[in-house]
Amino acid sequence: RFSPLPPSLAKIGVTVSGRNFERTVETDERGFFELWDLPAGQYQVAFKVPSGTRIGAYMFTPADRTWRRDSPPNNTIQISIGPKKHLELTVGLAN
Repeated sequence: RFSPLPPSLAKIGVTVSGRNFERTVETDERGFFELWDLPAGQYQVAFKVPSGTRIGAYMFTPADRTWRRDSPPNNTIQISIGPKKHLELTVGLAN
């Protein structure tokens, strides 16, 4: 978090969509979610963040490990997943 809002990171809706794939999940009480066995390809990860907040920065691990300090349009991030690769997307919320 980059701000005290939202007070809870639980139950933030996350929709991951790509070619022939779409799944919506919610974050747990720590703000985490997991999806396994996604086919290689391009994806959009859309976050339904609480009112008054937005994505303020994000980073990909292990691919990049550099914070991208911008607010993506509609709180949606474009990602690419390679075959048999692990990718973590870390998002920071701001007011």
